[in-house]
Amino acid sequence: MSYAFSLASTALFVIAVQNPVLIGGLGSSEAFRMAAKPKWLLAFSAFISMFSVSLSIICVLLDLIPEIKALNQHFHYLIYIGVLAALYLASCLIAMLLKADKGLISRLSVAALNSLVLSIPMINHLSGFNIYKAAGYGLGAGAAFCLAVLLINAGVKRLRENDEIPPAFKGSPAVFIYAALISLGLYALSGRVLMI
Repeated sequence: MSYAFSLASTALFVIAVQNPVLIGGLGSSEAFRMAAKPKWLLAFSAFISMFSVSLSIICVLLDLIPEIKALNQHFHYLIYIGVLAALYLASCLIAMLLKADKGLISRLSVAALNSLVLSIPMINHLSGFNIYKAAGYGLGAGAAFCLAVLLINAGVKRLRENDEIPPAFKGSPAVFIYAALISLGLYALSGRVLMI
């Protein structure tokens, strides 16, 4: 029971308080792109979760090997990149064997090579997470991405309807300001202090 609680509480913490997309900016360029056309949002979020959880679990297990654990940070990052590349190639191979749509395969590549996915095992390693917390962080990252895109998408719709926005701020500038305000709000909820 405590393992399930550890996984779930870490995932909820990532989604609600430590949203790495809105607060950390990880994967934010794809979040803005996806907010404009959220047709693939659920699939893309699932891909991010799949890669994040798989990568997290494999990397936590690799860190149990004393020789790998003794390596410095740079080698850990290279190992994480290698594991992610292997996961990506395996998922592409499976998708091709199942004769998946080319659009699906291209979404797989964008999800796998997203900065959000690669940052997850690094955060797990630096935080000293066990396998359950690492898996929870991976699940939370995919859900946090989905939440960020939904919030940005809702803002885009509202901002388009607002006639009081000056023409110079219409479109992307207004969306970036909107996302920055959401980020500040989430940052405030986390209890951390922002030094300007």
